[in-house]
Amino acid sequence: MNKYLFIFSMSFIVIALNNIEAQDTATLTYEEYIKEWRAAEDEFRNYLPKIELLEDEYADDPEFLIGSALLYEKYYTSKVEAEKIDKYWERVLSIDPNNKVALATTIRNDQYWYLQKQSLIFDELDRKIKSAQKRETGSITIKYQMNMGPYTIVRKNGEKILQPAHTSQPQLYKYFAKGDNKDIVITDFDATLVQLKTKLDVELAESLDIISNAEKHDPDNALYNYLKAHIYFKLGYNDYGLNQIKIGTKKEYLKTYYPQIIESVAKVLELIDFPEPLRQFIKASYSSTGLFIRDSILNEDLEPLIAEYGKQDKNETIKEILDMVSMIAQQLRKEPMPSEAMQKGHSEIVEKWIEKIKINLSMESSR
Repeated sequence: MNKYLFIFSMSFIVIALNNIEAQDTATLTYEEYIKEWRAAEDEFRNYLPKIELLEDEYADDPEFLIGSALLYEKYYTSKVEAEKIDKYWERVLSIDPNNKVALATTIRNDQYWYLQKQSLIFDELDRKIKSAQKRETGSITIKYQMNMGPYTIVRKNGEKILQPAHTSQPQLYKYFAKGDNKDIVITDFDATLVQLKTKLDVELAESLDIISNAEKHDPDNALYNYLKAHIYFKLGYNDYGLNQIKIGTKKEYLKTYYPQIIESVAKVLELIDFPEPLRQFIKASYSSTGLFIRDSILNEDLEPLIAEYGKQDKNETIKEILDMVSMIAQQLRKEPMPSEAMQKGHSEIVEKWIEKIKINLSMESSR
């Protein structure tokens, strides 16, 4: 499966609604907004090929390349367009190796790629095992190759038969390949799950070096520490994760360069002459730092960890965590945003999360 099908398989309605306050859509109802947003996205797909017509003219323009890469990531309609994405990012960084917008965006994309790949491949094996257990079958088979559509009709020995257009090797097979190009039969389910998880964790850990290398270009940006923290938490190294958050809270700022991202997308939309009233809906689909902090760091990582520490009566550790999160809220309040409402809103999300945790802890202690 293409890398960008992993990264951008999420629903952008959630992101768009989180960003609605930055757009001139105050008179729209929820239903009207969703309808117009979808219509704008459908219309934009007709304009996407126009970007290619400008490639030569703007080949050395980092802003155009960034905006084009971002738009292709969400709306590409062919394999050829999907292959342009990495090329655009590579071109930006070859022109300007210290381009902080490109570095921050590509590193976030890569991290999401590693995490989604790990989740989807492990789930695929887990589903196969559960299906075999339900059927009371003692083994599963991982195919060396799978037929991929669309199918074509061919004649063989006078008969019409369906033949796949091509074959593809499943991602899952590569983790158990033995070099003999044969289907793999697995009977020890538990050991196989552990083996796959270990290999996926090694890949995920390798992404820490990628993040650290990018961090060297933007050492005062706490974003990279929070990205590394999220990976450490996923790997089960909670102390390392908390240490990265601690380091991050002492840094000068926290940025994903959201305003510059929006400006880059806006530039491309203008160059391809996309209808101006619809541009706001396309720009609204892009997320900022606050959503990453809320969804990944707070909800996925820290909330279950605090619940665990609460059961262990580690109150001092919990207080330290909440103090660090409060500092993250201050960083978010300082991050430049297109509107004052967005700038204030993301920090308030974090502050409300802190209050929620305190209430939950108070209720637990009173039981």
